[in-house]
Amino acid sequence: MYTKINEKVIKGKNTYVVILFLYTLFISVLMCNFAVFIFGNLLSLMVLKTIDLLYFENRVSMYRLATCSWMIGMAVCIIIYYCYLITNGEPYLMSDDFVFDEYWSNLCINNSYYTVGQMVQNREFANHNSVGYVLLIAYLKRASKYIGGYHTLIPRILNITLLNISALISVRIAKICWEVTEVEEKNIFKWITLFPNCIYLCSHVYRDMLVTFLVVLVFYLWLGFRKRNILQKSIIIAITLLIINIMYYIREFGVLIILIITFLNFLDFNRKTYSKNHTTSKRIMKYICCMIIFIGICVLFNNKFRYILHEMYGYSVRWSTIYNQGSRFYKVLGSISDNLIISTLMKCVYYIFTPMNGQLFNPFRWTSFLDLIVSIITIGTFATFYLLPYVIKRLVRLDNVAIAFLAIYVGTAATTTGFRHILLCYPFFFMLGVVGKYNVAEVVRDDNRIAISLSICAFVFIYYVIRVGGSIWL
Repeated sequence: MYTKINEKVIKGKNTYVVILFLYTLFISVLMCNFAVFIFGNLLSLMVLKTIDLLYFENRVSMYRLATCSWMIGMAVCIIIYYCYLITNGEPYLMSDDFVFDEYWSNLCINNSYYTVGQMVQNREFANHNSVGYVLLIAYLKRASKYIGGYHTLIPRILNITLLNISALISVRIAKICWEVTEVEEKNIFKWITLFPNCIYLCSHVYRDMLVTFLVVLVFYLWLGFRKRNILQKSIIIAITLLIINIMYYIREFGVLIILIITFLNFLDFNRKTYSKNHTTSKRIMKYICCMIIFIGICVLFNNKFRYILHEMYGYSVRWSTIYNQGSRFYKVLGSISDNLIISTLMKCVYYIFTPMNGQLFNPFRWTSFLDLIVSIITIGTFATFYLLPYVIKRLVRLDNVAIAFLAIYVGTAATTTGFRHILLCYPFFFMLGVVGKYNVAEVVRDDNRIAISLSICAFVFIYYVIRVGGSIWL
């Protein structure tokens, strides 16, 4: 019986390996680049290998789902690539993606930099906020030189792959924390990998997907940390220290998130994983020890934490200038947003409606296929509203995933105004939303669906009123 099941799994995997092989071959022919074929094959196979490593019971169906999601992600990526090529003359949004891919990485290669230490000695890199990601792009370019030449699609293939692997790890996290069903597993995976804004952000040369992957990976590694043996704990700590070192040079804020996540999972707020022979007094003593360790870390990184707090205040002031550039109605909002706490609360609300573009409501003004893609992203934002009540309900439980989501969400709101940084929250948001949805009765789900649909209609109406009449208010 076991042999038959094993043969079915192997046969199913081989089928999808062939499909991915032919698909990446087609992409490489389309792009006229052999390196795209090599990287595409290797990275797509990593997705299938991750399914094996995470011990999924329904591996054949997960192979199919992962293959389809990876192919869809790459298809959207190529469409966006050509849209930018037609619209901007370059396959970039012409923001950070262009600078990372065309300027910084070339500067790194031209100066023969192979380590971060060499890069920071250069004045131009000394104050750069992501030398680690620049070095990664540089290494991708160096490797591609020997297999057909570099193509800007390669880091985007990496992003799509990391998105799928992060989704698989998120499914495994949900399985460990809540013992979810197969239906819930697939829904979590679909939400993360097929969510329009996730795919859109992965279709650029941005560092955000790499940051998200590292955070999700650390969260998974530290689940049930106290139950592991000494060797396993040592390996996890060593991997975490390596990830912290990498994260520091990619995005400094991610280091703080990783420290919070390791601290949370060490304490283990998942009630079902508490050991019965642990008395309350023992738990309290452990928590006190952990707090002392955490405070010690904060003291060691005192200057860095001061810098982060300074940046948070800087972003709050910058947020007020966004409003002050608009009409008098928005200037009133800007005048009350200089306070750090108020600014953070405002941005927490702002991120619920982000990204959103008014072009969705005025299709007659679309000038390119890119406008359609932006409108689909806005529809994706509206789709998250249907999960919002279930996310809020799960947050009340304050388990590991809920607290991690709150820390990431509030931290992101406090330290940035860019919509692409919200990508870090999506895996945790969709885990909470899908699990919360399937833990309520079907009747309640139907009621919520109707209420949210009516709320969206009301929101669209209010948007039109503000858009038309906002310029004459106040």
